[in-house]
Amino acid sequence: MSTFIAWLIFFAIVGLILTAIFAQVWDDAKEIGAEQQRRKDFRETNHWKQKAQHPMIFIKELDGEEFVLRRR
Repeated sequence: MSTFIAWLIFFAIVGLILTAIFAQVWDDAKEIGAEQQRRKDFRETNHWKQKAQHPMIFIKELDGEEFVLRRR
């Protein structure tokens, strides 16, 4: 009976250690994902800021010619 209790305690300790390790890995992965999303949002925001600073206007005349006006 004491061997059974010893094995039960052993597996409980191993289970707690593994749970702690997996929880840490899960938190790190979530943190990395949030950082990647923040960088992606930052890049997209900068892209749209650049577009807003350099707008392009297309003008199509009745005879079919097309002009592009760019602000520099």
